[in-house]
Amino acid sequence: MRKKITVKYVVYFFGLIWLNACKVPALISKQENKSTPSFYKDGVDTNNVAKVNWKVYFNDPNLTSLIDTALSNNQELNIAMQEIEMTQNEVMARKGEYQPFLNFRGGAAADRSGKYTWNGFSEEDLKANPDRGPKYIGDFLSGAYFS
Repeated sequence: MRKKITVKYVVYFFGLIWLNACKVPALISKQENKSTPSFYKDGVDTNNVAKVNWKVYFNDPNLTSLIDTALSNNQELNIAMQEIEMTQNEVMARKGEYQPFLNFRGGAAADRSGKYTWNGFSEEDLKANPDRGPKYIGDFLSGAYFS
């Protein structure tokens, strides 16, 4: 009987060890260091390169002309800009379905009539009256449209 009890306890002991081996170990977490150096706390950096215009940052005229040419001829950038513009137009169209728009428009141009037109002069008229030659006629536009 004593042998049965010891075998029974030995089986229990190994069973507990086996069950303990199946346990997921606890993760060891690191403690963060929240102390910062004193020059980070008191110093204020006003020079941020992200706020500087690239034409001011690069002062070499050859480099700025090359960068400007590369930006204007960059096909992927131009495609992205066109997609942005198309998306903005689509948003405006969808907003227009439920919101009204009031837009203002203005413009100016100069128009000169030809010499042999109804509003112009012929060469003989110009020789007789040189101060009455064809003048530039202003073409002005201003208005508002509601949609």
